[in-house]
Amino acid sequence: MSLEKIILGTLILSPRFLELTEISDKFFTTDKRKRAFQIIARLWEEERPEEIDLNLLAANLGGDGDYSFVSSLLDGLQHLSEENFLSYVCELKKRRISERINTISQKNANYHLKCGNLDPELTAELRRLWIEFDLLDVNRDPFIHPLQEIEAKEISWLWEDRIPLGSLTLFVGDPGEGKSILCEFLAAKISRGEHLPGSFKSIAAQNSIFITGEDNLSDTVRPRADDAGADCSRIFVLNDKVSNGIFKIDEHLPLIEREVERIGNMALLVLDPITALGIPIFSSTHDQEKTIRARLLPIISLAQRKNLAIIGVHHCNKDSAKKALYRVLGGIDFAAAARAVWLIQRDEDNKHRRFFSSLKSNLSKESPTLAFSIDGPQGHPKITFETDPVDITAAEILGNEDFRDHAFQLNEAKTWLSEILKTTPISADKIKELAKKEEISGATLRRAKNAIGIVSIKRGNEWYWDLP
Repeated sequence: MSLEKIILGTLILSPRFLELTEISDKFFTTDKRKRAFQIIARLWEEERPEEIDLNLLAANLGGDGDYSFVSSLLDGLQHLSEENFLSYVCELKKRRISERINTISQKNANYHLKCGNLDPELTAELRRLWIEFDLLDVNRDPFIHPLQEIEAKEISWLWEDRIPLGSLTLFVGDPGEGKSILCEFLAAKISRGEHLPGSFKSIAAQNSIFITGEDNLSDTVRPRADDAGADCSRIFVLNDKVSNGIFKIDEHLPLIEREVERIGNMALLVLDPITALGIPIFSSTHDQEKTIRARLLPIISLAQRKNLAIIGVHHCNKDSAKKALYRVLGGIDFAAAARAVWLIQRDEDNKHRRFFSSLKSNLSKESPTLAFSIDGPQGHPKITFETDPVDITAAEILGNEDFRDHAFQLNEAKTWLSEILKTTPISADKIKELAKKEEISGATLRRAKNAIGIVSIKRGNEWYWDLP
């Protein structure tokens, strides 16, 4: 039953519940339901009945088939407690306020695109609605309660220390760097219950939902999944019943939740890219972040309720002067909403190599950067992860001004290493000894080795380095 029918049916059985909370006909979506509420409220005000007479309510509605409509409000309904009734009313109010927030947010976005700034009246209305939304639970429940009442639980992971369950994770990077391919690779691994890169934790084969606003399902998504060895019976995509072929968070997320429950054993939902699915992009100002928050909250709530890992694919901006986390397109609010943010970026010294590095990790220690290659014939990319982590940070990869000195040191080390290896292989221990004298750190030496593609060769019991 819908919330509106549950509330109206409950008020027929217990009209005294009208005294418990403020509710009006504006929260109901059809004229007949609005009229039914108005009549129930008037009958309660005038007569204080213990229960609303169905015949009287139908007669007051005054139309054909109204008794059937009134009876339908009670189909399958049981008497609710006061607490449950208040919970349903609160949820209905939240839905109506959220709908209003989304409508005004879209108007404000259109105004911003047209005029270059936000409409002050719409912005003020958004602020008022958010306050009203936040106060709903405060007014219904105690404002604070003891921490003792909160049940402690362990953080659960889809990909250990990298992608948490029950949370939103962002994959960010420039276009064409392999974010979508990586998501398809992970979905394939999960579909077969295989270890994820850098982890030795066993996982059971699980299902994923892949929602893309850009890639064609038949010539891109399916071939990539096949190439990754996926069990495609465990990867789900939208069918052509979605309106105009476009998935919209506001409209279709409840349907996704229904499908998650129907299919079961669901571990991952990929939104690729997240901004093509109804999430607006604004520059980072206080009021504009509110509108982004309004769109991201339902996604985060779904992740928490269903213990899903949700990956939102997103882009970076071009401002290399900004700190790494501020390079997430659309302002800090996107990054703030996610529990983990991962950068996928090309190795400038190897067009096939990508870095997978942490921009943000709220739920674990910062995991080391991994590297993977994307090879294969045209249209059939294949991902291969390197065994060892890479000693480089996201800030260094992005060339942030705060780390320009690191880039300079790396270039110097690459030049030095190439020079000493130009004529003959040298033992790794000897190179490290020479590097120390040149004041080249171990971390910079390892980065230079990886950047050049130095080959390690074992001779007897000793390792030697040689140019590729």
